[in-house]
Amino acid sequence: MPMTSSGGERMKQSKIHLAVKEQTALLGECLAGHGEGLERLAGELVAGFNQGGRLLLAGSGPLGTVAELVADLFLYRLSFERPSLPALALGRDPSLAACMLRDGQGRAYFSRQLRALAGNNDLLLVLADSNRDEALLDLLPLARQLECKTALIVPEGAPLAGEEVDFLFALKTVAPTRLLDMGLFMGQMLCELVEGELFGT
Repeated sequence: MPMTSSGGERMKQSKIHLAVKEQTALLGECLAGHGEGLERLAGELVAGFNQGGRLLLAGSGPLGTVAELVADLFLYRLSFERPSLPALALGRDPSLAACMLRDGQGRAYFSRQLRALAGNNDLLLVLADSNRDEALLDLLPLARQLECKTALIVPEGAPLAGEEVDFLFALKTVAPTRLLDMGLFMGQMLCELVEGELFGT
């Protein structure tokens, strides 16, 4: 028997309520567990910016889009007019990706860009999901070799969670949609903290 419209509406409202409840709980846990770390990371970024450094970002799969959005927040603005802050998302070159995949060099996609761009005052922020990503596994050791500071946002227990980094933000979720939300939220918070330190807002 088909569900009545009122029953379907109740189910939709229930799913929405549950999603909001889950997200609110995750955000609360994130701020409680990682708020201090985000403040330290913001301070490191400010120090790097003042010495001519940049924020470089990379993301696994759909988190690559989040990395691009966060870079744009730094380049343009979060909530008020101010000078651009130097941020760049790796992975914005589809023709390079196609060439490297054709030649069997896909795992070097991020690291090849980092080697060409990075300086020792730069900071690399990686957003990873629960899947094994060879390109990111190669990227973090190279960043340390190039004397970049490193930060990682990753689910607990993921393949990248054991990597040596300067700032680790291990999240208590592996749900893809929640990771996207949390990655963007943490990127926005980081930008807001940096803006506050640099421009007194």
